[in-house]
Amino acid sequence: MKRFAQVIATVLMALAMPATIFGSEAAAAPDTASTPAAKLARAAEPLPGTPLGQATAVSPAAPLGRATALSPAAPLSPATPNADDLQAEDVADFQISINDLEPRVVTNHDSVRICGTLTSKSETLKDIQLNLYVRGDSMVTIPQTDAYLAGETYAGDYIKSTKISELKAGQTRDFSITVPTDDLPFMSDFYWGPRGLEITASAGDMEAYDRTLLLWDSGYEVEPTRLSVVSMISESVIDTSDGVVSTTPTVAQKNLAMKLADTNGVTLAVGAGLLESEQFSSALAKVSNGPIISLPAADADVAGIAHLNEPSQLPRLVKDSKSVRNLDVASDAGLEILDSFVIPEIDQLDLQTVRTWADQTIIARGTGLGPIEVLTYDPSTWTRFDTDTGESVAATFSADEGEAGDGSGDAGTDVLIAHNTLTELLGRRAHSPDEELDIQQMIRATTAVITRQLPNQARTMVALTSRNADEPEILDRVNAALGERWVKPLNIGDAIAESGESTPRTSLPDYVATEGSITDAEMHTLQEAIESTAAMTSALEDSTGIVTRQRSRVLLASALALRQEPRLRSALKNGVVEEANQLATSVKVEQSAPINVLDQSARLPVRVSSTLEEPVNAIVELVPSDPRLQVDEGVEVQIPAKSATIVEIPVRAVGSGNVLTQVKVKGPNGLIIDDDTQIQVRVRAEWENKGMAVAAVLLGILLVVGIARTVKRGRRVDMVDGNDSEDGSGERNE
Repeated sequence: MKRFAQVIATVLMALAMPATIFGSEAAAAPDTASTPAAKLARAAEPLPGTPLGQATAVSPAAPLGRATALSPAAPLSPATPNADDLQAEDVADFQISINDLEPRVVTNHDSVRICGTLTSKSETLKDIQLNLYVRGDSMVTIPQTDAYLAGETYAGDYIKSTKISELKAGQTRDFSITVPTDDLPFMSDFYWGPRGLEITASAGDMEAYDRTLLLWDSGYEVEPTRLSVVSMISESVIDTSDGVVSTTPTVAQKNLAMKLADTNGVTLAVGAGLLESEQFSSALAKVSNGPIISLPAADADVAGIAHLNEPSQLPRLVKDSKSVRNLDVASDAGLEILDSFVIPEIDQLDLQTVRTWADQTIIARGTGLGPIEVLTYDPSTWTRFDTDTGESVAATFSADEGEAGDGSGDAGTDVLIAHNTLTELLGRRAHSPDEELDIQQMIRATTAVITRQLPNQARTMVALTSRNADEPEILDRVNAALGERWVKPLNIGDAIAESGESTPRTSLPDYVATEGSITDAEMHTLQEAIESTAAMTSALEDSTGIVTRQRSRVLLASALALRQEPRLRSALKNGVVEEANQLATSVKVEQSAPINVLDQSARLPVRVSSTLEEPVNAIVELVPSDPRLQVDEGVEVQIPAKSATIVEIPVRAVGSGNVLTQVKVKGPNGLIIDDDTQIQVRVRAEWENKGMAVAAVLLGILLVVGIARTVKRGRRVDMVDGNDSEDGSGERNE
């Protein structure tokens, strides 16, 4: 019976609502009555949706709103003029601010305390009367809450008055008003939610007022809205004496991130470089309540990359940089990494972005992507787009098909549409305590309105904080979004599963420009610079460090932070080109004097030097300009670090002449490292034959001469020996 009563109450509330789009994401109907008089008239009447009888209920102690004075303490004017009717100098000179409510959500509390300040800049004021008004109806759309805070609608029922005796010129004075809960115009439990609250201050002809929102939680049974808040923290860029480099977040940003990670319902999205910090990952693992989304290194601009005509290797570099396979430090710390999400910083999601990141789940703001059908409620976050047409397609989550986050149905890219109002409020900058109070109460009011739209049907929402937030108030805002009874905190990894079915939304525009992103010309320059070092990186014993640095520099050039810093991107691009040139020219062939080749086969010496800090493996080849000198193959060589070596290359000479020969140094991948050097080779291959012939002839002549002289000398010896023998015989005969 209770559930049936709730359904009936929901129908009655819908009938009481104005015949417009109720969703807080829908635009408010145009206001044709914008004159001060029209606004004044509007301020004296309750909004549609007020419970029957509530608008005309009159307490004996006070008038309804401020239309009629029934009490000496009540104001006598027909209605309080709104901000447009007050003179600018009066508003500036006399001010009232509501800075706090205790409690901010009324449940079973006995009283409510309203705290604020009064300021008079130039005039001393006495007998200042403060009047408290509270709306008796619960606001059912976000445009209603906006209009109330802007002073454009009915202030509320008169509740109480009090007086401040004196406010001196130039003084700011605190005040507080405490009112019993029983005196507040809370009636049926069904009409829980945001109520308008106003305090006026008047002294003589000086008048000021301030408004805020008070939440009433009657305990009415509802299906809570499932909400996931995603907060992003990543590296930024800075210009140093060593060039443009990536820098880690500030201490304040890290501290806030840790507190947010410890909040149920918050999913932290962290840059890959930060996740590879052992200190940060270890600290995060101790406080995190769920998985962590990995953002690309340097917080690369995924929307800007998608808008390049030729994104080349950048999408792959982005995915590799945030892949869990490459985040060893984070994994070792025990963090659960979700590496299949991208969060483009873009005013409106477009087809080009969805196509580029088709295999990722995209979390994006919902500007321009309303539901196809006119709805009286805010739809769930999940939708799916066809990457060919940009049209929304039907999909239903099926737990049987795989991991949480998968969806069945037509093929396409899954997109989680962030709630515009909640995202804007979480990132809005407050300039005073009263503005901060209004922001936090608007956040609570937004979640209450969403839940009240379909109190018996849960929906799933996603909201984003600003990137690298450091304001401590962000934590209070997130707690305001996630901490109330009508909200169920949700992990982002379960958003699709909890949505159940995708919501059909309007088609994606083909292209929405991103101002300040990296251009095709800049990317082309970087790509050429990196390609010029491909040969050298293949020649190094360990090229991991250089390749990693090159990739990080390219990602850094596409960093989101550089959208506002074109000068730094230009400096970074020039630095990458200079580094590439230095690496590409670090191995050179030294010029030598002409070399003489006097044989049909020889080994030509070539001197190769390196300026690198590590050895280089290369292949040295000769390319003669004339076939009289021939080379069969190159020679593999290891060039020592910061040194030089002589390579001897085998050649064959098949003729004589001067041959200009080019020396090529190649990497193991066959790409050329250096081919700028040519040496002069004097080929004299026939000189050896001629020299041998001459030498042979000379040797032959010398041999003949030697033999002849030997023979001649031998004959002379024989003649002398014969003469000596005859003389002796004669003597003996005698």
